[in-house]
Formats: sequence, structure tokens, C-alpha cells
Amino acid sequence: MAIQKPPFSSTTTADGKVILFTGASKGGLGAETAVSLATANPKKIILTGCSEAKVAPALEQTNPGIAAQFIALELGDQQSVRKVAAKVNAIHPGLIISSNLMNNVSQEMFMDD
Repeated sequence: MAIQKPPFSSTTTADGKVILFTGASKGGLGAETAVSLATANPKKIILTGCSEAKVAPALEQTNPGIAAQFIALELGDQQSVRKVAAKVNAIHPGLIISSNLMNNVSQEMFMDD
């Protein structure tokens, strides 16, 4: 069953942006965000996760007109993180949008002091 997500508003745009999502496994924050944000016309989305099989549902649900790529990433392994960072930076220098960043910001907004 496909995830039914409302598209971003008509004023939301990611025109020409390349967006990297962590946590893109089925049901994860990155997957949900990628499926929704793919309607905002990014140039490309990069979905990361432990295995392509776990990320495949999100890849299948994104806008077919948007270039999508899977990159294996294990966030608990510093060597994996550095390898992926170097690979992505070489292809897309200056990449700054990430669902992990959004997740960290939202956690800080709702945490009690």
C-alpha cells in the first residue's frame, strides 16, 4: 500500500536542489520526508540507509520525474559516514539540506529544559 501524503503547498519549492535524506528506510522520517518533498521539484534526491531493499519503498513512491539515488550508509560507522560524505561532496559540492538536520532541529524545539 502506498503512503498517501499531501504535497507541499504551491509556494514550497526545492527547484534545482539536491537533497540528501538519512533514515530513508520504510516508515522512517527520511522516507516520509523524501516522498513528500519530492513533490516540491528538487533536481535530485539521495536516499541513504543500511540496505537498498529497506529504502526501495521510498524510492518507488517518489515522483518518477525526479532523479533518485540510493547510497548505502551506516550512521553508526564513522568510516561509512566519511566515505559517503566524500562521495556526495565530490558529486554535489555544497549540499546542505538533510532530513537528519530537520530531525535534530525538531527534537531541540520540543525538548524540555
